[in-house]
Amino acid sequence: YAESRYMGPCDRMDKYFDVDDLVFEVDHGSIPKPSLQYMYTPHVLSPSPVTETVAKYDRKFSVPRCADYSVACNTGFDLIWNVGDEEPNFPNSIDTCSDSTGPTAHKFESVRYISVRSTKDTIMTVGDWISIIARVYSPNDKSLRPMSEDNQFILHFYYTSDFEPRWKYIASRFRKPGDSWFEVKHMLPKGSLHAVRVIYGYGRFLVGPCVKSWEYYDVDDLMFAVVDSSLTFPLVVEGELLAVYDSEFTAPRCIDVGPSCDSSLLIVGVGGTVGEGTESNAPNTIDGCEDYSIGKRGHDESIQSMKVASVDGAFLSVGEKARIEAYVFKAKDTSSRSNPNEKEYAHFWYAPDAKSKDWSHLRSTSFDPGSGGLMRLNLNFTLQPGDSTQAVRLTYGYAESRYMGPCDRMDKYFDVDDLVFEVDHGSIPKPSLQYMYTPHVLSPSPVTETVAKYDRKFSVPRCADYSVACNTGFDLIWNVGDEEPNFPNSIDTCSDSTGPTAHKFESVRYISVRSTKDTIMTVGDWISIIARVYSPNDKSLRPMSEDNQFILHFYYTSDFEPRWKYIASRFRKPGDSWFEVKHMLPKGSLHAVRVIYGYGRFLVGPCVKSWEYYDVDDLMFAVVDSSLTFPLVVEGELLAVYDSEFTAPRCIDVGPSCDSSLLIVGVGGTVGEGTESNAPNTIDGCEDYSIGKRGHDESIQSMKVASVDGAFLSVGEKARIEAYVFKAKDTSSRSNPNEKEYAHFWYAPDAKSKDWSHLRSTSFDPGSGGLMRLNLNFTLQPGDSTQAVRLTYGYAESRYM
Repeated sequence: YAESRYMGPCDRMDKYFDVDDLVFEVDHGSIPKPSLQYMYTPHVLSPSPVTETVAKYDRKFSVPRCADYSVACNTGFDLIWNVGDEEPNFPNSIDTCSDSTGPTAHKFESVRYISVRSTKDTIMTVGDWISIIARVYSPNDKSLRPMSEDNQFILHFYYTSDFEPRWKYIASRFRKPGDSWFEVKHMLPKGSLHAVRVIYGYGRFLVGPCVKSWEYYDVDDLMFAVVDSSLTFPLVVEGELLAVYDSEFTAPRCIDVGPSCDSSLLIVGVGGTVGEGTESNAPNTIDGCEDYSIGKRGHDESIQSMKVASVDGAFLSVGEKARIEAYVFKAKDTSSRSNPNEKEYAHFWYAPDAKSKDWSHLRSTSFDPGSGGLMRLNLNFTLQPGDSTQAVRLTYGYAESRYMGPCDRMDKYFDVDDLVFEVDHGSIPKPSLQYMYTPHVLSPSPVTETVAKYDRKFSVPRCADYSVACNTGFDLIWNVGDEEPNFPNSIDTCSDSTGPTAHKFESVRYISVRSTKDTIMTVGDWISIIARVYSPNDKSLRPMSEDNQFILHFYYTSDFEPRWKYIASRFRKPGDSWFEVKHMLPKGSLHAVRVIYGYGRFLVGPCVKSWEYYDVDDLMFAVVDSSLTFPLVVEGELLAVYDSEFTAPRCIDVGPSCDSSLLIVGVGGTVGEGTESNAPNTIDGCEDYSIGKRGHDESIQSMKVASVDGAFLSVGEKARIEAYVFKAKDTSSRSNPNEKEYAHFWYAPDAKSKDWSHLRSTSFDPGSGGLMRLNLNFTLQPGDSTQAVRLTYGYAESRYM
């Protein structure tokens, strides 16, 4: 702030100043790409002696699938042996990703066999580790594929499940020409329907679930069943209800009231009587209206998903605004159709009573085809009286589809899908949600627990050592607001409501986590999360109604994937109560649980600030994660670790990006309440200086360096710095209240030399508070393979730097 404008890479001249560095590796000619530590050296394997279930081709999902629970599942050697047009049931992918086309697999790269099996030789179950084996082929003729740093034989593994239906990166491998076996290990996440993807090709290293820039590649998926005893009906993901197929309505349905309802993967593709659409349970309509398409999945019109959500984040309720979000797949090429110059049409319909099947038209829209790919459609509407079970419909097609009612198909490219959902209609009390279990009184666990100590770095109670159980004790978080010790006890800027002591207002009094096996908490184990909360006994203070409840939310995060994830919610009558939820420990060695307790209308979010009375508290603890290797990789990105040699966050290997993650959150300095871990996080000892308070004044939260083209960070190529800073909330009490905030980017092509070059500066007005994203593109210069970037951020005089 202010005087920070008068500064070089480390001249601080104001009381609100933060500086952080990020050290990363660049391909500088001396580091071969295959050296990445997270890309293990491949070795030859033989198929497992365990009896495996051989998959069958599933026309609904368009991939090989083992439908029943099993110890192991494989594709066999017939289903995916070739590549492109020569491969049976090409392309064998659950989405639109396709192989390169060309001659048979004996001449070009191909995936020949995929297998998954439990490492315990038991039925594959959530939390277990599995071995994923792939057999691939590369041409033996080296003249066909000259090996170089820019061109390699590369194998990528990706994973997904119906619980979180998006592809997640696992690992990559490099290989010499010839026929080879590869193996990776993976822990089974939540979900009952899982899929693994293997991508094999020749080219420059690029990470992505569908690398289409390679000239020669093969993509194949294998789908299989996993036992998930934690899944209850309805299925909930991060506060959202996911629909399941309902045989009574013959369409996807969310059976309970919630803030939203999502079709997930249930309506992907198109059904009909001809074509290759392969929509599961087609036509997915409540009245038997059918799709009709002669098209091909991934090339012609189809509806991919639908979601209904309240606009204000509260329950879907009669009289309130709701939003329909739909994704459709546009036609790639209509030039060969009999009417090639027509438009595509989408029509939204609404049935306030799903049982009556009486449709009202909401809106229609049209657009030009030809671009292919997904397009998002949005529509706001008001939920009407009718019945508690309601439905929305989308009809989507080409040309004559413009002249249509809720089920008049007049063209050869037509898809229709419904989504059935519940609405709060006065007869369904909010606490009835099946995923909000009835609370019950618990006593603290008899297991000897480690009592957390307040950690100034993270500003929360923390158990630093591995343990069977960890709790806050009854002193660290007992009160609420200004009366709470070390208020607000949260690792981010989320704060309690302020007011009198906890004996009069809602408060979280105690949090505990413990292994259900009474062993050291380890990734993949289940833990019990226990919270004790307080509500006023005087019912006149808090009148109970459908719009106002005592509500308890549980959230979770870890350093492997540092974002809050919703676990569950509870309702409670006034008084003092204990609550318990179960959770499986995800990857990461530093974990945190959040408990939010308050009074108001049901809203889901990791920081519900719209309640008048609430308390937010976090508990941080250590978890054994034997899968973590150095460097840490998340979905293809390298996460930095603190390097004592450079005294800053560092990614020790070359990759497409390098991310500081949580390492530089806050601000260090010698005064104030910034609590930055390992401050100052600079390679030359440049220090922060701030009298400010975390969450109120200037601080740098994160930095990331990434290649613009998605390839390795390489000399001469464009890279991008992405940084998040926290802006000051209020500068009116400062001696110079009308100044600006200044951010300056610096670059050291040789981190060891600590010789900084100025890249760019920017300024902006303070006062809004909250996070702001800063971006900068620059060219990676020759120097050393270990390079660094710096961001200095401050107030007022920071402009002269």
